[in-house]
Amino acid sequence: MFSPAIFWPGFAGLMALIAGLVAYRGEFARARGWDKLAVWGPAFVATGIAVFGCVHFAQASGVMQIVPAFLPFRLFWTYFVAVALLSAALSIVTKKYVRLSATLLGAMFLLFVLMIHLPNVVLAPKNRFVWAVMMRDLSFGAGAWAISREKPGGAPAVAARFVVGAAALFFGVEQLLHPGFRPGVPLRQLTPAWIPWAPLWGYVTGGVLLVAGAAMLMGKRSRGPAAIAGAAVALGALCIDVPVFARAARPEMADELNVWADTLLYAGAVLCAARVLPGKKDGDG
Repeated sequence: MFSPAIFWPGFAGLMALIAGLVAYRGEFARARGWDKLAVWGPAFVATGIAVFGCVHFAQASGVMQIVPAFLPFRLFWTYFVAVALLSAALSIVTKKYVRLSATLLGAMFLLFVLMIHLPNVVLAPKNRFVWAVMMRDLSFGAGAWAISREKPGGAPAVAARFVVGAAALFFGVEQLLHPGFRPGVPLRQLTPAWIPWAPLWGYVTGGVLLVAGAAMLMGKRSRGPAAIAGAAVALGALCIDVPVFARAARPEMADELNVWADTLLYAGAVLCAARVLPGKKDGDG
């Protein structure tokens, strides 16, 4: 538990989560309706990127292998991304220079897609997991751009609507077809049988994501479904990923911490999308 590869990412994530919840508590008190759920999106995004920023430091030799081979100084880029992620997390939870940091964060995720994930999809177009990873990082980028805007509408809302909506639709279908996998981002991790109502988590989360994705793509009453979908994914991170991490053997704890951060970051991206989608009073159908 006190291995640097586990302790420091976990500590950074916990501190970012606490700081984010404190920073956005005022918005929560003022929010009404579905906005009360969407308020927590930036805090969840900050938590996820804080964990991954420390992972880049603690596991630099392993993370470095993901850096495209055509880039020189791969270790430098590993540390550079670590600093960028931690700086963005600090900016979000302190609400300082958020527009700049969130815009750059979204651009960085887009670069990840173009340089790492899209080539993987081209090489293995029938592999549903590489598609899921690409759609996940596209959602991360769109969610980050959504943080950069304080009011509904504008280019971030368009990106959130179509990118996060398409990913939610894809994830929803995948989750319904494979309900045994962890709810949220449907990767290779299975929901353990000892989790109460294990398959039900997959079906419910898949259904919620499917409805939210369809609503966002159609542009009809999409803020509420998006907020519910983000909250459902966050609930899965709390009720499934946290207990699995607590029960994991030490060699698996680092991976389980990454799964929790990944799921919470995706939940945050969906909630951030809900923040900028128009509501009924803004002209949403």
